[in-house]
Amino acid sequence: KLGVYRAAIILSLVIGSAFLLFLLGNGSPYLLYAAGIGYGTCYSVGGVLLSILLLNIYGAGTYRDKVSRLSALNAFIAAFVGSAFPYMYDLTGNWNLVLFCGMGICIAAAAIYFYLSKQKYEEVPAK
Repeated sequence: KLGVYRAAIILSLVIGSAFLLFLLGNGSPYLLYAAGIGYGTCYSVGGVLLSILLLNIYGAGTYRDKVSRLSALNAFIAAFVGSAFPYMYDLTGNWNLVLFCGMGICIAAAAIYFYLSKQKYEEVPAK
């Protein structure tokens, strides 16, 4: 059984690797295709990851109270970052800074998921 935290770590590392392939692809269509498939697949699968992580952390009892607020916060952050990346390109004239930031975010996320996987959570009974 893979488990939610291992799946989250793998997703983060695959997306980070896709950023690296984008950076090192240098116009090679096959590397860019592989990076696009890795990024797109993991990004779409990761859409449900936050809900599953929250259910695992908070349990069925308090999950419903937290999921809407944290999902909205997640969407706000994603929208902000999605808007900030083109400005980084405008400032530097290339995508390297954006790709390094993306890799850094993925590595940080993998480290956070690893930390969360080592914590013990008490199950709160459902109401």
